[in-house]
Amino acid sequence: YLPTLYWLIESLEKFIKKNSGSVVIAAQAGLDKLRKYEDIMGSSEIALIALFLNPALKFEYFREHNYTKESIKEVEKMVLKVWKDGYEQKSLSGNGNTDDDFFAHMYKRPKRESNLNEIEKYTRYPLSPPNVDLLNYWKTQEIEFPSLTNMARDYLAAQTTSVPVERDFSGGVDLVTSTRCSLKSETIQAFMCLKSWLKNQI
Repeated sequence: YLPTLYWLIESLEKFIKKNSGSVVIAAQAGLDKLRKYEDIMGSSEIALIALFLNPALKFEYFREHNYTKESIKEVEKMVLKVWKDGYEQKSLSGNGNTDDDFFAHMYKRPKRESNLNEIEKYTRYPLSPPNVDLLNYWKTQEIEFPSLTNMARDYLAAQTTSVPVERDFSGGVDLVTSTRCSLKSETIQAFMCLKSWLKNQI
């Protein structure tokens, strides 16, 4: 959501500079509205963590878009705290030093960085292509990053706007009519799920 919001703001600013007349007044009103959302979303934990969990962006997005070093550090601390408090899984296996020593000796390669946590390993992975399928990415990385995958399921599932929810509520009006006002909540839920699955060919 944040990259889209910032892109819209930047595009409107450029449009206002290059144009004049009544259309600029409308564009300025839209820009002022987006600025209010910028203040809210720019400090939103959900938006910032979701941005980090995009493997094509990670923390690089903040560095490439002129965030200060201090603000990037704050985002990093916040992501790490949320992960440690709610998602981190402690390793139940041994430290693995014997295997690392053996393979380092055998192949003359350095030991694996087995002491890195999931966030550190994830940030060291190269960035994915911009068109990466986020949900599919985390599904394929579940073995390598089990706790981060759980975090991604929670944060990437958050709706960026209320439009889809409002659309679902509107669909409920069509389902629960005056002649079907005694439907149980479980039945309504089942019907709405079936409609959504059929529509999306699931």
